Formats: sequence, C-alpha cells, structure tokens
Amino acid sequence: MNNRPRSREKNVTSGGGNAFERTSSRSSLPIGEKKSLPAILMVVLAMILGGGGFSLSSLLGGTQPTYTDSSSTTSWSQGDADMSSINTNVDPASRSKYANIIGGGQDQVTVMVYMCGSDLESRSGMATKDLQEMANATLSNKVRLLVYTGGASRWQNNVVSSSTNQIYEVKNGQFSRVVDNDGNRAMSDPATLTRFIKYASTNYEANRYQLIFWDHGGGSVSGFGYDEKHQRPAMNLAEIDSALTNANVKFDFIGFDACLMATVENAQMLSKHADYLIGSEETEPGTGWYYTNWLTRLSTNSSTTTLNIGKMIADDYMSHNKGNYNTTLSIVDLSELSKTLTSPFNNFAKSINSMMQTDKKTDVMNARMKSREFAQANRIDQIDLSDFAGRINNDEGSKLSSVIKSAIKYNRTNMMNAYGLSIFFPQSRTNKIDSMVDTYSKIGVSDEYSKAIQNAGTLVSAGQSVQGGDSGSFGQLLQSLTGSETSGQLAMQMLTQMLSGQNLNISGLSNRNTKFIRESTLSKDNLTQYVKSHQLDNKKLNWVNEDGKKKLKLSESEWKMIQKVDLNIFYKYNNGYFNLGEDNIFKFDNDGNMIADEDGTWLAINGQVVPYYHVSTQEKDDDYTIIGYVPCRINGVRNNLILSFTDEDPKGKIIGASTIYNSSTTETNPKINTTLKQGDRIDLLCEYIEGNKKSLKVFGNMLSYSKDMKISDVKIGDNKMIRTYHITDLYNHSHYTQSY
Repeated sequence: MNNRPRSREKNVTSGGGNAFERTSSRSSLPIGEKKSLPAILMVVLAMILGGGGFSLSSLLGGTQPTYTDSSSTTSWSQGDADMSSINTNVDPASRSKYANIIGGGQDQVTVMVYMCGSDLESRSGMATKDLQEMANATLSNKVRLLVYTGGASRWQNNVVSSSTNQIYEVKNGQFSRVVDNDGNRAMSDPATLTRFIKYASTNYEANRYQLIFWDHGGGSVSGFGYDEKHQRPAMNLAEIDSALTNANVKFDFIGFDACLMATVENAQMLSKHADYLIGSEETEPGTGWYYTNWLTRLSTNSSTTTLNIGKMIADDYMSHNKGNYNTTLSIVDLSELSKTLTSPFNNFAKSINSMMQTDKKTDVMNARMKSREFAQANRIDQIDLSDFAGRINNDEGSKLSSVIKSAIKYNRTNMMNAYGLSIFFPQSRTNKIDSMVDTYSKIGVSDEYSKAIQNAGTLVSAGQSVQGGDSGSFGQLLQSLTGSETSGQLAMQMLTQMLSGQNLNISGLSNRNTKFIRESTLSKDNLTQYVKSHQLDNKKLNWVNEDGKKKLKLSESEWKMIQKVDLNIFYKYNNGYFNLGEDNIFKFDNDGNMIADEDGTWLAINGQVVPYYHVSTQEKDDDYTIIGYVPCRINGVRNNLILSFTDEDPKGKIIGASTIYNSSTTETNPKINTTLKQGDRIDLLCEYIEGNKKSLKVFGNMLSYSKDMKISDVKIGDNKMIRTYHITDLYNHSHYTQSY
C-alpha cells in the first residue's frame, strides 16, 4: 500500500541483553513488575515540571537529532545516480571557460590548498595524512602545489607550526616553507583566504589556477571551516564570495575536501569565480580525497582536461572509501550552470509557490520529506535538488532536473537518489530561514526560491503551532499519552497569534528570526483552513485489539500526513527509566493497519543492548538503505557509531563513527571517521530519567571494536518496558501512540 513506511528486518538471537548503568551491579537489579501508564507519566510529568521540555540534544550535546528519523520512498525513477563515464556534452548557452588551456603539456598550473587543520588534525592526524599523499606525488615544474596551514591546536608532524599560519610548497617529496609566519589568523576569516590566493597568484603565476578548501563543511547554511584556535564562526557563502572577489583570480576548478559543499547555492556563487566545482553532497569519510594519483597525472601532462582530473579525483575518492559510510562526489560545470539554471530554477520555485497556495501543500511537503536528505542526523535541511524536483511531478520540476543533470559532468556515489547537487529546503531548521534568505540576496539566488522556503517554513511553523509547539520534546509525549490536546478553538487562536508574530511557542523561533513568517506570501485564511483540516488526531492513536494483536487503524488520508514512524522504548531501571531510543520496527496487515511490535527485543551489538536512533530510510524499488546511530564515546571522545541496514545486508553492520560537536563550537559537520581500529574502546551512552532529573549514563558493558561485530535483536525483559510509537507528521510535529 502507498504511504506506508519500511520497517527494519529484525534478526532475533538467543540470550538476554544487558541494560544497566556501568557503575551498578547487574546482580542487584530487580526483575520488576510491568509498570502501568501512570508510572511513566509521573516520571515524565515530574521532569517536565522540573525543567521544561526534554530532548536528546540537551543530554548528548552537539548537533543531535531530537527524536527524529526519516523515511523516503521513491515513486519515480531518474536512473542510476552513479556515473561510469564523463558527460562531455556542453550546452550551447554555456559561457566561455575562464581557464585557457594551451595544450601539449605547456600549461602552467598552480594548485592552492587552503588547509584548516582543526580537530581533524589535532585529534586524528587527517591533514598530515593528506600532506603525505601530496608529498608522494611526482610533481613536475609545470605544477606548483602550495598549502596554507592553520586552524589546528596541534599538528601531528614535526613540520607544520600550530602557533602561526604558514605557506608550504610541496616539491620533490619535501615541504619547503615559503612563508614562515603569516600571523595567528583565523582560517574562517575571508581576509585570510584572500591573502593566500593573492600570494599564490602573485608569486606563482599560471594560466591554470586550482583551489581546494580542506576542513569541515556545513553546507549552504553554515559554510566552510572550523578553526579550533579562534572563536570566529565558519566562513559562510557570502564571505567566501567576498574573499574570492577581493582576490580577483579566476579558477580552473574550486574543490571542497569538506563535507556537504556540493550545493546549488554554492555552485551559483562560485560560477563567478571558477569553471568547475568539485564537492560532496554528503558528509565525507574521514580519509577524504586521495591526492597522490591526480597530482601525478596532472604533472605528467599539465594540459590534462579538468574533467579528466576531476574524474580521477572522484574515482580515487570512491575506491579509497569503498564500503564506507554514504559517499558522494560530483563535478559541476559552472560555466554551463551559470547560463542554464536561472530560468528553470525560477519557474520551478514559482510552481512550488503556486502549489503552496492550494491544498497541494501536502504534495510539496511530501516531496520534501521523501527526497534524499544529507547529514540527516544533524538536520541541516539539505536535500538533493534533482530528486526533489522530480518528486514535485510537474513540467517545471522535470525541466529543472534535466538542466541539473546536464551541468553535472561526473557523479560518483553509493547513495540512492544523490544526483550531484543539494539545496536548502526547510523542515527542521526553520530558525535558519531568515539567514538563508539574507545569504541568497547577497549571492544572487532566485527571489522566487526565497519565497518558497519562507512559505514552506511558515506552513511547518503553523502546523506545529496548532499542535501546541515544536516537535521532539517530552512535552509532546506527555500530551499524547494523557490526551491533553489543544482544543480546536484555542489551536486556531494560537495559529492566528503565530501568523501575526505573537506567541511564538516553537523552540528556536523568536521575533528575531521569524521575518520569514511576516514576509510569507501564503494567504492567512487559506493557510488557517488548510491547517485546520489537515491535522492528525491524537485520539486516533490508540490501539485496537484484533486477532490477538495491537493494531493502529488510520485512514489513507491520515497515512498521507504521516512521514515517520519509530518504536520508542523506555526501560525500567532502579527508580527511573532508560530511554533506549527509536527504531523503525513495525508490521502491517493486509488492510494496511499497523501492528505493534511486542516481542520484547531491542537492538544489540555482540549481545549488548545499545541505545539506538533510526535516522533515515531510502528506497528504490526493492533496494533500501536504513541508517541509524548509537550514542557513545570512542576512546573517550564523544561520537555516534553509525549503523547501516540494506537489502543486501539486512542484519546490519557498523560503517563508521561521527564526532559530535556542541553547536556553540561549530555548526559545520565533521568528516565521518571510518578508520575505526581493532580494539577501540566503545562506551555506550544512554539518557536516563528519574523524577525531575535527566542525565546521561554510561550504559552496559564496554565494547571493544572489531570488524566482525554482530548486530542482532535480543530479549531485554518485556515486563520492564514501556513502549510507544513516535509518529511525525507533515509539519515535523511529534505524536505518540497509546503506550503499552
């Protein structure tokens, strides 16, 4: 049936799981009686009264998902996103290339690497590894390779200084320091980038310039770079634009060995400065680019086409990260995109805005929810634009998708529905809409698209406001379990107040960042009527006992409003409860009714029960990929262990780990650490609720990493569990079923 999410396949193994706080003795745990609904309500109520809404991010720190996952089902086909050959076709509307390649190996090339080492270097030595790859390349006198260093509190080599910024030329396998002290400058300051480009272009003149950004990336919202020595935020797209404009150099290609920077916004901005963009839609694996081969190839023939160099970069990137976390790298022809995108993109945005004025709002938001999303655990609201455009299912979307596919000359990916360029479209981060609209105005993104994200954000905010606030808090769980819903009259009053800028009862929103609501072109009357008639009734989220099973019976129109479903388990321990997380576990009968999971098992690694959070599901026909994470510390450092379940490997496997940062430290995203080592110590972390206290506990037995770790589902004691299903609606609002 349509509008039904996919469940993870369970792999139940024998034996009981271990669910306890590390410092306690397992033998002292009482078997316990099954707790009634009022017991958990008393715990939650006391907690709410003691400190307000409660979310996972408040405990685990950093950019955590707040009780979210995502389900995405492909109902249209665009072909395989992974390309085996270069698209050499050039649209006749394309501008001339900035780089004039002479040919015959006579070109002079200057490669600039802007390397902000950050904690990627100080913790893991990732920059040093890439520097060694550069040194291993065989470079000719036709290729000069310059590296600007800074941003790390410690470099894991005896060459680069951590106290001052420096410039190195890499040649003959050695690092020649050409600028010993360029001061202690913030690498996220656009002036620092401008200084480097001017120095390199002045002292190493060439007819081909190439620029590579090396560090964390945060996509269109956050930009590039985390300098752990300075408090300055990341360099946003407008600042990158300013730095490049002031440097006044045109580039053959600009590449990002950084996460999430293959975005439409970035491409549009860079089209004034370069012929090609090389970047990743998704977070990058820890090893990032592999530098030796393509630098050697370019030195062998300095007239090698940019597309052939880019293809080698992408192919090496995929082969060196084979089997790792979701991986993408695309090569975008900016000379083509700059001339072909504007009109189709503007028309597509207009079509979205027209749909948003009618009941087709549902179609727009469903297309948004089902589109391939990137860095979902951090909820940055970047989705694949080609995938999204196709799902809108109109002529404007088809035209836009065609234009994007034409401009992407090469795309390597092991992800479904990742076609090479992403874009910001709000669903979780409505508090970023105003800043994105401001960025769009500075870098020249379509005004119509600015209206589209304002309208989408207003719709999401309106739906949440009527329900009584934002999603993801235990307040919503309490409200659903007790049946204390907002009355219809009060809900409409709250919506009216919200649309007028009053009573903004949504976390993260205030009068300082809700200009998008005031500027939305949506009719308030139409929006009010739509929201009023498109609400998921919590009273219907009660179980019906039928055929000895608990079933949830909803209409097709109600299922169309449901975007996500996850089983949420609370496990009784001492005087409180462990929140074991959320997993997409459920079944459906022949009539499309959801059947509750009641077998008393939960996810485990090597027999140890783990807290687990389902993040995303992507499907295409019979193929699927489910991603989730386990909160933990790895060798004492806060991480999420990344798990993957696919149609080829339904039992699942560990595919990497991602370091967690406080949002006050950086809003950029770390490269995924795929280099887990044999014997790495994994300490599980689980949130614990007791009365009005909430805390993070070291949970269960310590795990020692090995490549053959087994994922399964084990019994944890049915008489100690409180279970509910977390259902997320069209507005990204949380609902919870009757507990059992």
